[in-house]
Amino acid sequence: MLIQKQADATLTTSIGSNLLHISAYEGHGALIDFFLQSRFDIDARDIYGHTALHYAVMGNQAKIVRQLLDRGANAKLSNKDFSKPEHLARRKAYLPLYKMLYNHRKKVEAEKKSTPSASLCCHLLDCFFCSKNKSRGACYGPIAPSESANMAKKQVEFSALSIN
Repeated sequence: MLIQKQADATLTTSIGSNLLHISAYEGHGALIDFFLQSRFDIDARDIYGHTALHYAVMGNQAKIVRQLLDRGANAKLSNKDFSKPEHLARRKAYLPLYKMLYNHRKKVEAEKKSTPSASLCCHLLDCFFCSKNKSRGACYGPIAPSESANMAKKQVEFSALSIN
């Protein structure tokens, strides 16, 4: 029935739970794939701030937690009680889920540390990374803050040349 009629991402319960939330809680991985292909927001929240990842943890659904993390669910989102999915898993003593979420957090933190922090991107404006103008040409990605002042000076010089 869901395939014959497009799944409605706006259909919710009285507390704002959508079909993705319910599928995550119940452990229906195939439905989750279908809903995400139907452009459901993976991080949509109910009135309590719970996401599909929160629901998967509350339902003790390890496979679904892994599936949502692999599909890009944001594990850092807190509900209205300031609880992240990792906190819920720890509080409910769902140790495999807690370990999975803890390891995911550590992996994300390690990746973040290995990526140079950027206060500016290579074109300063209008580049792929700042999503302003993706057709402007090759982008070399974020640059280190130590190079920011030098790049800003070059951009001003370039702009002055372009105007003349």
